[in-house]
Amino acid sequence: MKNTMKILSRVVLIGFICVLFSLCNSKEVKAAVINYNRIEGGSFYGPGEANDNEVVTFAFTPPDAYYVSNADVEDLVRGGIACEIISGDSDRKSTVMFRFTVPANGTTINVSVSCSQRTNRPLVFFVNGSGATSPAEGSHQYLAYEDVAITATPDPGNIFVNWTTTQNHGTFADASSASTTYTMSDQAETIWANFATAPTITFDANGGSVSPTYAQVGTNRKLASLPTPTWTGHNCIGWFTQATGGVEVTENTEFTSNTTIYAHWENATAAPTITTTSLPNGTVGEAYSQSLQASGGSGALSWEITSGTPPHFSLSSSGVLSGTPDSVGQYPFTVKVTDALDRSDTKDLTITIYSAAATHTVTFDPNGNGATVSPATRTTKPDGTIETYPTPQWTGHTFAGWYTAASGGTPVPTDRVYNANTRIYAHWTETPPPTTNHTVTYKVVHGKWNDGSTGDKTETVADNGHLASIPAVGNEPDANYKAGSWSPSTPNTSTAITSDKEYTYTYVPESATTYTVTTSDDGHGSAEASPTSGITGTRVTITAIPDRDYQFKEWRVIRGGVDLDNRRRSQTTFNIGNANVEVKAIFEKKDRKKDDDDDDDDHEDSSSPAPAKPINPNAIINSSFTMTGGMSGIVKIGPQVQGSAAQAVFKANTPAGWKEAFSFNMTVNDKADYTLKKGILSFKIPSQYLKAGRKFAILGIDKNGKVKMFPDIDTKDDTITMNIDIEGYAFDLIYFD
Repeated sequence: MKNTMKILSRVVLIGFICVLFSLCNSKEVKAAVINYNRIEGGSFYGPGEANDNEVVTFAFTPPDAYYVSNADVEDLVRGGIACEIISGDSDRKSTVMFRFTVPANGTTINVSVSCSQRTNRPLVFFVNGSGATSPAEGSHQYLAYEDVAITATPDPGNIFVNWTTTQNHGTFADASSASTTYTMSDQAETIWANFATAPTITFDANGGSVSPTYAQVGTNRKLASLPTPTWTGHNCIGWFTQATGGVEVTENTEFTSNTTIYAHWENATAAPTITTTSLPNGTVGEAYSQSLQASGGSGALSWEITSGTPPHFSLSSSGVLSGTPDSVGQYPFTVKVTDALDRSDTKDLTITIYSAAATHTVTFDPNGNGATVSPATRTTKPDGTIETYPTPQWTGHTFAGWYTAASGGTPVPTDRVYNANTRIYAHWTETPPPTTNHTVTYKVVHGKWNDGSTGDKTETVADNGHLASIPAVGNEPDANYKAGSWSPSTPNTSTAITSDKEYTYTYVPESATTYTVTTSDDGHGSAEASPTSGITGTRVTITAIPDRDYQFKEWRVIRGGVDLDNRRRSQTTFNIGNANVEVKAIFEKKDRKKDDDDDDDDHEDSSSPAPAKPINPNAIINSSFTMTGGMSGIVKIGPQVQGSAAQAVFKANTPAGWKEAFSFNMTVNDKADYTLKKGILSFKIPSQYLKAGRKFAILGIDKNGKVKMFPDIDTKDDTITMNIDIEGYAFDLIYFD
């Protein structure tokens, strides 16, 4: 390494000299010639000529094992010239730089440098203490001014202190480092490696405990590891040079003498906090026990009352407040909790003592057909109040509070004191049904809308609302087409919209033919089609309605050659082809021995309520049904057994305590009607179902299979009236005693 550094320093120096020489040689005319004489070898670096009065710098590197002893500069005419050393190591065994000034009118200048041979000098090693050196103890020979690598290694249990010399002729690169270099002088030298016993470090747990309690540093003056102290309820945050404050000690800290270091701590848990904020009431003459609660703290918690102990009460150290009170009143007091670290918290509490009193039962009346409440009763507390009031439920209604009477009365406050068994009543406000919107989509085929566009058009219509933005169409057919028609029907502003709809206007070829659709039956039911005519491709829906004691079997295509989507469904669809169409509904006698719940895959599935069975005209009760939404004619109502799917829905949705009287359907002009029904329904209740105090209601299933309960809104005992605000599909009369 030393030799490498010498070479690098020489290269840098030579480069510097070359720059100087180039600057000097930039002059066009030089006055003097400079000759360099190599005495005892070596290498010169300097200019070969110079001007009058110019300062000349040159360098000389002696050969190995030599050092520069003298330099002479002489002008052949002017004589000797002063020369000085301007850089180079003190022992001059490497490159040395010189400078001189060329005299006026200089001619030829001779430069001579003398070298002296470096001779071996003895270097003697001694050990002071327990350890060893490299080179080993004893005398060794090194050239004058040589850099010698030296190392001191302490014995176990010892540390290196420093290097010292006797004559102080040479120099240490770092006398405190166990591994360093020593530069020889031109004289004999003695050096000492000084060792000492390794220091002992004492560990002070500073409130906690630790094992071991001391350790000796290694030969590198450092501890191999630091022990981990412990203290219940505390976390150690490190070792330090003082009990409070000081400098943190780590495994990289070096020690040169015996030292005590101290553990520093922080609390492991937060101080305790009382979390009990209130106490249950007590009763005179009854034993009382309540545990107080606290969070945080370290170790066991200890409780005490610091002021205002309630009469005949005590608080255990574990926090249990107990006693048997003998007097009525409110008793404030203060409690304190303390943890193992002597940290504490206090809390002001109050206990209320009531006299022993009889309890009473409060009955909650839900006060509505279909309204429910749980629990139905509560028992009063010793102070005459009840713990909480339940919230009743009633579909389609919002609870308005508990009142002293079924109608009218006054609101019941939550802190009411009851002195006797009492019934209170729920009051309600009817909840308006949510607004439902439907999307109506208009499409055009084989042409454009009258405004020239071709894309679908839509409008949003509220439930049971009417169309308002029917696009104009019919004037923009494609080539070879003419005005056509809407399907499945023509939209108009008087039709009530109760679901998402799609209307398609189809322009027809100029030679298009309109075909008719005819339905027929086998005499055991009826059939209908919508639409009843159309051009090729028109989508048609057909529906079969069986008579009583019959069920739908299948459709048969009599003419027209159309493909039915499902010939075994009572309602199916097909597209008109190129001919008039006739389809026939075929029915079959029902097997009374077979359970109505038989779900034969060849017939209707039960994913939605099956159509109700037809009305027996002889079983009609009365004709006082008023229908809105477009139905006309004499409307009658009579009992009717519903399909299995509808019966299952009615059974699952009949409120607890209610019973079925009968299912029913409707006829229009003495013919069973299966369209969706909506409006005001009122009819007499058969006498066999009448009973004093009996309440009646209707369950209705809408077209999507959802059930809603409609209460009786008239005041007569033998009739029932309700507003059917769904598109009814099937109905059930139920009663409650």
